[in-house]
Amino acid sequence: MRKSLLQIVQAVTGELKINVPTVVISSSDTEIQQIYALVIAACDELAQRHDWEQLMYTSSFTTVAGQNAYPLPSDFLRLIDNTLWNKTTTRPVYGPESPEQWARLTRGVVTSGPTMMFRLQGNNFTFVPTPGEADQIIFDYISAAYVIDAGTSAQKLT
Repeated sequence: MRKSLLQIVQAVTGELKINVPTVVISSSDTEIQQIYALVIAACDELAQRHDWEQLMYTSSFTTVAGQNAYPLPSDFLRLIDNTLWNKTTTRPVYGPESPEQWARLTRGVVTSGPTMMFRLQGNNFTFVPTPGEADQIIFDYISAAYVIDAGTSAQKLT
């Protein structure tokens, strides 16, 4: 069952037998702010360690000839391994490449051919070779929006 941040903090404060809050983020109570920080840290760690079904999303974009960098989704936490595909050519896109391999690809090796490779850099996918046409790229990722709004149940970033 999914819970809001308020519900989680209320459960914790109930267990600790301290005042149960009606708000969390705007609370001026230092204990509530500390619990809030601990909940966020725990959620960050759990989201990094496991592919939680509720946080899995598929996204896509279309490349533009001559452009090699494309922004990550605003709620992107991390890529699910081996899910980046060029749907147009029905080929995998290899990566993310290590800094050493990226240097080889961009500084020492002729980078042309049907195989696309990528690295994550500056909140972008960066591709080698630079796309020469419009291709649809599709991938799966884990969202950083693991908190839901107590009123609407909408996912939101903390």
